[in-house]
Formats: sequence, structure tokens, C-alpha cells
Amino acid sequence: MNDHTILLIEPDQEDARRIISALSTLENVTVRHSPSLDHLLETKEDGPYLAVIVAMGIDAPDSGRLHTRLMSMSLEAPVIALAPEGREDVKTLARALGAGDVLYKDDTLGPELLRMARLLQSRAKARETANAPKPSDHWVERIIANNADGILIMDHEGHLLFANPAAERIFGISSEELVGHGFGFPVIAGESTEIDIFSKTGSKIVEMRVVEIDWDGRMAFLASLRDITERKRMEMELAKAKEDAESANRAKSDFLAKMSHEIRTPMTGIIGMTELALASGLNPQQREYLEMVRQSANSLLSILNDILDFSKIEAGRLELENKPFDLFRTLELSIKIFKNLSHKKGLRLASRVEGFVPRHLMGDAGRFRQVVNNLLSNAVKFTDQGEVVLSVRLARPEGASREDLPPGSEVTLQCSVRDTGVGIPRDKLGVIFDSFSQIDNTAGRNENGTGLGLSISKQLVQLMGGDLSVQSEEGHGSIFTFTTDFTIAAPLSEPADRSASGQPDSGPLPSLRILLVEDNAVNQIYATEILQQEGHHVTPVTNGRTALSLLAGTDFDLVLMDIQMPDMDGMEVTRQVRDGRAKARNTGIPIIAMTAHAMQGDRERFLEAGMDDYVSKPMEIEEVVAAMNRALKRFDARRATSPTPAEPSAKMEASPGGADVMDPQWFDKMFATRRDFLGRMFEVFVRDEPERLNELKEAVAAGDMRRISFLAHSLKGATATLGAGPARDAAATLDQAAKTGDQKTCERAHRILEHEMTRLLSFMRDHLANAS
Repeated sequence: MNDHTILLIEPDQEDARRIISALSTLENVTVRHSPSLDHLLETKEDGPYLAVIVAMGIDAPDSGRLHTRLMSMSLEAPVIALAPEGREDVKTLARALGAGDVLYKDDTLGPELLRMARLLQSRAKARETANAPKPSDHWVERIIANNADGILIMDHEGHLLFANPAAERIFGISSEELVGHGFGFPVIAGESTEIDIFSKTGSKIVEMRVVEIDWDGRMAFLASLRDITERKRMEMELAKAKEDAESANRAKSDFLAKMSHEIRTPMTGIIGMTELALASGLNPQQREYLEMVRQSANSLLSILNDILDFSKIEAGRLELENKPFDLFRTLELSIKIFKNLSHKKGLRLASRVEGFVPRHLMGDAGRFRQVVNNLLSNAVKFTDQGEVVLSVRLARPEGASREDLPPGSEVTLQCSVRDTGVGIPRDKLGVIFDSFSQIDNTAGRNENGTGLGLSISKQLVQLMGGDLSVQSEEGHGSIFTFTTDFTIAAPLSEPADRSASGQPDSGPLPSLRILLVEDNAVNQIYATEILQQEGHHVTPVTNGRTALSLLAGTDFDLVLMDIQMPDMDGMEVTRQVRDGRAKARNTGIPIIAMTAHAMQGDRERFLEAGMDDYVSKPMEIEEVVAAMNRALKRFDARRATSPTPAEPSAKMEASPGGADVMDPQWFDKMFATRRDFLGRMFEVFVRDEPERLNELKEAVAAGDMRRISFLAHSLKGATATLGAGPARDAAATLDQAAKTGDQKTCERAHRILEHEMTRLLSFMRDHLANAS
């Protein structure tokens, strides 16, 4: 780089000595002093100059004439005028005559001159670099110049030294306008960040990657900028589309949950009252009619369950349980369900275990049995003679023995259901697992359904880590085969929540005082009847508020609580019992939900509200008794254990005053996961931003709206990156005011910004001090 000369015109020798001393720290810069303009003309010392510093006298007219003569000399250098301290008239005159900057001769003169000189030197070096001849074979420079990404090179103070054409396009201004200015964003080598940039063509989102390089023998930063505005716009559109889809799914799920409740509630009444009627004295014709009612109601309930399962799977809202179960008991129950029907049709129904198969497994016994039941149901339905055989074998690890599979081992089972029925036409094999597809749509058969059973079974099997396939020939029967993944469980010594078969535990219960909270009259009658038949004393009520009143003044052993009630739902009643608001005599009383809800997450919501268990409607007495057993066991276990006072949870206190200057969630996350990076960002911000604030102060004082907007926008981006909301908002207000040319608003917004930046910098300095 070339040496530079600063011309100083100062008649006062003492002031001249002080100024020369302040500028002596500049490298490659010579200060040429002339006591007067006449002396300069006599010595015929001509430029070029890096800058001309000229002292203005106390007499304003004389100073004006001096300055006018100086400006007429075409020195082609910026002029910095020095005005007597406090003389605003001289300062104003100098600006009017074309001085680039005007400084008072006070205690800040030396540092201010040094700062301006360094800035001018940096700009001059950048111009020299840009204008330097470049050999055509300099491939590195050609790559930088033609790079599709913006390339900026800046010194360690953040002053731009170089900008390639792509950077010009990003900022919307030429490299000459960029070079020499402060960048405006924290720069840390080795980091990648996203920044908001304001250009003439509008705001942009830019991805910035920074590395440290050697630039003409000194260390500098190279920032690669990529305009990702369009990508971010597409991401936002995709996110919105995803949110809309999820919202639609939630609405659909909520609708299904409500419809489930609305349909299951009358179904509970139909099935329950039919059961009660069948248990009474009936003549044969009445019994036949009621059996047909029960069969039709159960068929309708089965269809409802299929539709709900399909909707849950389709929405990705079906979760599998992972509990220990007894495989052999589970298969035995499935066979038992279809034994009577197969016997009536003259079919042989058998089950077979091929080789060693582990008995005790971890998984979802209910969903596994659902698949088996569906395949057995279809096989029995479409087989008029012959047999239906259920087989199971260990598929992986092949040939393993009991000793090879300790608890925790992963296994794959293969189950198959073979029948000698009508088989499946070849043209149906490709669509047999499609939703709403039926095996036989001919009018000659009466076995109809939703066409969802096989589709649901295949998807359930896939959720369990396997697959479902079919081999069939029309007229020669079918073989449905599926695989599922399980984990070996320890032998079940005692059923906890469920028995080994996955069915409810149904141990005997003593006579209990039960509060029944159910708003549907038919369901209330049915539940009361079956509980009284079991020997329990039942107090039925129709709403939550009455239940709370009774619990406050009466002793009960257990509560059966409907979930959906008009005045206060069952979960809110439970919360008020548990937290003491209800003043219940026993806040820990076992509470069992009675629900027609069948959606994912319902169980968790009920337990979170404080309920002990739940049963689904329509209720089976065995299921109710099992849930009561489980809830009472938990209650006894809680009562036997002395409560331990909860330890107060530790909470990290934010730095004093930090919560209202910086987003605490952002700060806590960064502090917990990227503490070193956070510290480096704070160090850069504390180092660079005070200088930018000084530049902004000068721009506001000078009314330079374009400069104010540029600096305020830079501050807005930097503070937004750091989650400093108040400072970001103040910078955004100032930026907008500058764009509209509103000087008064600019001054007011600038005062607010200075206040917020002082608080922010103080917070950062305190954090850095504490960290060290």
C-alpha cells in the first residue's frame, strides 16, 4: 500500500503539535503542517492528500474566506474543519462551505481525528486495492469476482475492505459505497448465521459464513453471503401449509372424538339395557328379538371402531402400548372368541406353535390380538367347510432357544391364518389391503363390512415393525401371514395392570360405596344396575357440581366419572378434588373415567388430570371390575407410603435486569448449549457496537437520513440476531423514521435506542465479567 499524507493548516503551534502527536500512531501516514494557507501556496506543496485538516478562526467571516479559498484549490481530498469550542456558528458555516466533518477543539479532538483518519485510510487502501492492476491469470481473484455468493473482506474493526459484484447485488449499492463503512453485524470466524439486510430493492435474509484470512500481510475476515430470501419464503409457505394440514387433522380428530362420544353414548344405552333385559325372564321370541338387537348393536360398534382406528392411523395419532403380556394366553383368547361360530358352521378351528416360541413378550397385546381376530373373523366368515388354522413361529433369530433369548432380546414372530374357504380372485389380490375394499361384493353373500379391516390390520402390523401379505387361489382357500417385532419380557409372576393375556384383572371386590357421575339417564340406569348386581352401593348424580358437593360431605370408596358433561367435565371435577379446591373429605379417592373417547392422548390427559384409570363405553362389567381393582390397589399403595415433602425445584436465575433486555428463552438455550459461542458473540458486540453508536449519533446530529437508516438497520439486524427485543424495536423505529425523513421522530427514537443499547451493553459486560 502507498504512504498517505494528511495536510494540517493550523496557525496555533501548540494545537498543531497536539494534533500531530494524536495522528502519529497511524502507520504509513505523514502529517504535513502549514501555519497558513498563504504559507502553503508559497511552498507550493501539493497533494494528493488523504485529508485536509484546517483550523477555523474565532472570526467567522475570516474563517469563511479561508475555507472558500481552500475549497477552490481542487485538492481532491476530504476536508475536516476544526472549530473553536462552543462556536456553533463557525461549525455551521464550515458545513455550509463543504467541509465533510467539523470537530470542536476540545478534549475529544485527538481521538476523533484518529478515528476519522483511520476510516479514511481504510477507504483509500480499499480504493487502491480495487484499482490495482490484476493479472489475467490470477485465478483466485477471478473466482471471487465471479462467485455467485457475495464476498466481503473486512478488517478486525469490521470496516469493509473489499466487496465482489455478487455482494453489490445483495446490498443494492456499488463496492465503492460499501468499502470503508462498518459492516454492521457481529462477525465471528468459523460461525454461520442468518442476518437481515436492508437494500434498495427491499429487505433480504442472508446466510453468512465467516473465515479468517491473510489479507496483504494482516489478518482479516472473509464473509460469504448467500441470499436465502426465496428459500425462507418457501420454507415459511411450507410451514404454513404444514400448520394448516395439522390444524385440519386436529379438527378432524376433535370431530371424530366428539362423534365417538355422541355415537357411543346411545350405543352404551342400547347394549347395556339389552343385556339387562336378556338377564330377565323372557319368552323365546322376546329373547330372539333381543339377541338380534344385541348382535346389530355390536356390529354397529365394530364399524364405529374400524372407522375411528382408520382415522387415527391416517392422521398419525395412533400410539402402541409397550407392556408385558403372555403370548399363548392372548392367542388362546382369540381362538375362544370364534370357537362357537366355527362349531356352528362345522369347521375345525385349531392353533399351532411351531418349534420354540417365547411366551413372555413386551408389546401391544391389544393391537396384536386385533390383527389376529380380524384375520380369524374373515377366515371363518368366508369358509363353509374344512378348517381354519392359526400358526405362530419364531422368525428371527432363526433357530434360537430359550437360553439364547434373555429378557430384553429383540425377536420377530411370524403368524399365519390358513383357511380352506372361497379364496380370493386374482384381480382382487392387488387391492385387498386398500381402504374400503371388500373381498366379496356379490349380492349372493351377506358378509358385508366397512372394507377397512384388512387395511387397518396391515397398517397396525407395519406400526409393530412387520408386514402383512396374502397367498390365495380362488376356490382353494387363503393364507394370510404377518410378522411383528417384540422384546422378550421377564416371566409374569403377578399381573399388575393387566393379566398375562392382556385382559383386565377381575379379582373379587368387597362391597363398595360408589359415586356414579353420569349425565345420560340410560347409561346411569345401566351402570347402577350392573354395579348393584355386583353387590356395591351406588349413588348416582347427573353433573359435576353435585358430585363435588357430595364428595365434600360424604364418604365414598370410589368414583366412576363421566368425562363429557355439560356444566363441568369430569377432568375438571377431578382436578378440583385433587388440588383441594373441592374440599373433598378424601382428596386421594380412586377416580375412574368412563369415556366414549377413543383418540390418542386421551389416556394421558385423564391420568394427568388426576384420574386413576379409565373404562371405555359401552362398558363391560369385567372391564369395570378390573379397573376398580387396579385403582384401589394404587390407592392402597399410596396410602401405605408416607408422603415425602417435595423438594423445591431449582431454577436458574437470570442475570439482574437481563429478562427485559434479551429474550430469556433464547439466552437460556444458548447458555446451556453454546455457551462459548454466546460469549464470543457478546465480546464482538461489546467491541464493535459502541463505535457504530457514535457514528449513528453523528448521523442523527447531521440529519443524514440515508446514513441513519443504514446504521439503524444494521443495529436492528445485530440485536435481532441476539434476541435483544427492546433494542431491536428501537432500532426498527429509528430505521423507519429515517426512511420517511422524519427528523423529530429520528431524534426521539435515537434517544430510546441509546438507552436500550446502554442497558444491553451493560448486561453483556456483566455477563462476560461473571463468566471470567
